[in-house]
Amino acid sequence: MINLDDYNDQSAPAEWLEYYQEGGYFPIYIGDFFGENERYEILNKAGIGGFSLVWAARDHEENRYVSVKVIKADQSENNKELAVLQRLQQAPSHEGLQHLPQLFDHFYVERCGKKCLFLITELLGPNIHDMFYGISIRPEIRSRSVTKQLLLAIDCLHSNGIVHGDIHEGNILFRLPASYNLPLDIVYKGEVLRNDGAPLEEELPDYVVVPMMEDQTYPLGHDWKDIVLIDFSSTFYVSDSPTHIDAVPNMTPPERIFRKSLSSAVDIWTLGCMTYQFATGSRLLSFFGDSRRLIPAIYEKVGESAADWLLTSLLEAIHEGLWKDECTKWFPKLRQGRLLEDHPRRTQISDHAFQFIRKCLVVDPTKRPAAGELQNEKWVV
Repeated sequence: MINLDDYNDQSAPAEWLEYYQEGGYFPIYIGDFFGENERYEILNKAGIGGFSLVWAARDHEENRYVSVKVIKADQSENNKELAVLQRLQQAPSHEGLQHLPQLFDHFYVERCGKKCLFLITELLGPNIHDMFYGISIRPEIRSRSVTKQLLLAIDCLHSNGIVHGDIHEGNILFRLPASYNLPLDIVYKGEVLRNDGAPLEEELPDYVVVPMMEDQTYPLGHDWKDIVLIDFSSTFYVSDSPTHIDAVPNMTPPERIFRKSLSSAVDIWTLGCMTYQFATGSRLLSFFGDSRRLIPAIYEKVGESAADWLLTSLLEAIHEGLWKDECTKWFPKLRQGRLLEDHPRRTQISDHAFQFIRKCLVVDPTKRPAAGELQNEKWVV
């Protein structure tokens, strides 16, 4: 067992050392080789996920750059993401497949008593958040294009009985244009040291690597146009609907708040939230803490059409003893003038965009349109 108090505070914005404890990762270094015949050479770090580290690598067999996603040991067996990617490999032709990851290879590596799954896919660029960070005015044509591609990806998943479950700006990445060169040779490392100067435990790396896309700026040229929806760690199948998923709090669909059975409709709700964010440059809902605080916030944004379903669900939850505390503690006074259409930039956003958002943001999941139906909306046609 690693005693983290024995180690220096990390100054580098990389993964925490606790990730290397039992059930986590084993050390990986720049220049390491993995795969059959040492096919993949680690060049840099591409990102950090909740259950994975993502590395940029060179595929020496195909002479291309790839993404190497290393899953934590305790998440590697019967891995959900691998199952989804393999299912998509067998999926019939669909326009949305080009906006979903393609699995090139996968294998397991065992070191330091940990067996981790390696997923090899296309190396992608920055996510939506990093690309648009600090830009409040976004060209409508770009917002429309991203929404259309995201909708195609969602429709492809749903057509194959798959629900993504965690759509947010960090899981939507741009495909690298041919004209852009990633700074793969610029590696930022943070040394790992014990406070007493003693040697490191075997499980710990000598250094951690800062993701290469951290704090970068990207030229908003027309080449950044194709997106890919990634990360299937919260995915579920339509045939096996849960009542809970891990999701970004401000993207939480109403049915999850009330712990109702979840369906493909959760992706449509988050699509509406993301489209609003693409179009306006601001989040639809912002809150911290108890997800029940979203109930009045949703009513404020969606309006009277949400009242019946929200009230019925609220009374059912109280009657069934879903919550033990008093509702008044987390149900603040409603504020006026906060509907979708009251956004300061409303006049700069087309009616078709708001009509599309409205269609997605139906609080009753049984009445939310399917992804295929939304493809007929003028905003994305």
